[in-house]
Amino acid sequence: MSHPDVHVSPLTTKAVKDFTDCQQLWLWRHGLGYAPREPNKRTLVRALVRAGLSTYYAPEAIGAGDGTVHRRMGFHTQWNTRALIDGLTQAADGLLAGIRDRNNGLLPPVADEAFELAVGVLEQYGRWAPKNDEFSVVAVNHPVVAVVAQGISLVDTVDLVLGSSMSEPSLVMLHRLYSSIPSGAAHMQHDFRAHMLMWAASEDAQFPLRVRSGTPLWFNEIRKAVPSPPRTLKSGELSKDKRQNTTRELYIEEISRRGLSPSDYHDIIEALDPNKFNTRHWLYVDDDMLDYVHMYVHAVASRMALCAETEGAWQIIHEWGSRCSYCDYLDLCQSLRHMQCVRGLLSSRYFKWREDNATNEFGGPVLGSA
Repeated sequence: MSHPDVHVSPLTTKAVKDFTDCQQLWLWRHGLGYAPREPNKRTLVRALVRAGLSTYYAPEAIGAGDGTVHRRMGFHTQWNTRALIDGLTQAADGLLAGIRDRNNGLLPPVADEAFELAVGVLEQYGRWAPKNDEFSVVAVNHPVVAVVAQGISLVDTVDLVLGSSMSEPSLVMLHRLYSSIPSGAAHMQHDFRAHMLMWAASEDAQFPLRVRSGTPLWFNEIRKAVPSPPRTLKSGELSKDKRQNTTRELYIEEISRRGLSPSDYHDIIEALDPNKFNTRHWLYVDDDMLDYVHMYVHAVASRMALCAETEGAWQIIHEWGSRCSYCDYLDLCQSLRHMQCVRGLLSSRYFKWREDNATNEFGGPVLGSA
């Protein structure tokens, strides 16, 4: 608990990062107090949106009114979208109270604008989120980014919804967030293995975590780092679209495997760029890294399964694994639920084993060409 005589604003960067439990609005544990900085508009919007979502997803707000658990957590009616804004209003009073206390009841000039931006984010979020009763999803799309053009990118918005990139709920839920996004945003899809790649890359200071056009580049790295076999048409022939994510070698291999005529595909084979994948990077990992990943996941799953405060949320997360049509990794949820080893889920498609003990200048694993 914080010292009773030291007020800690929940709107500082550190406090925002500490606020990692999306199921409980008032859970921030700082230890000893510290002198907070005045929040800028960006930090304020981040905290407000996060608090509004957390209010809406709090355990007491999940009940369906008839004794059952509201499993879908989607936005099926205008009332639910309105509830998001109501949650934001409720959260804003508490979040802004600390600033008022330190400033003789006054708020910084950016507070009103930040609140309006936060309302816009939640309204867009509620309108876009899937409304199909069969899906249990929480999703974010580019319209949210467009609303907060003042420097808050997509990756920041993900942080708003689920916490920082390695917060307890996001480790379990982030793979579901992106694998739940419909085909209209298919370029954003990734799975648990990709999330592990993102984590491992963050441990290596040489890995390029750049942002381009509002889209984190590491989504493109993950999607394109490994070429795929050529697409197959309904006729049984191979697609001749030179934009597909494949190589000449894979195309020739698939032609041979299917017993097709190489002469029919000469033009497309020549059109494929032989250097397309030469600049993509593999992340070289070792046993220590995967052991750490496993221990972290195991510890988080244990806490979630045993903590009475998050039990309802855990049941919802676990049920997603049996209902989500987009995510192919039901085994992840089951493994977490039963505390099984997750090493088998970390496919060699995204990882390569180091053949030596080489490390970079930061002590992290080396990166090499694919």
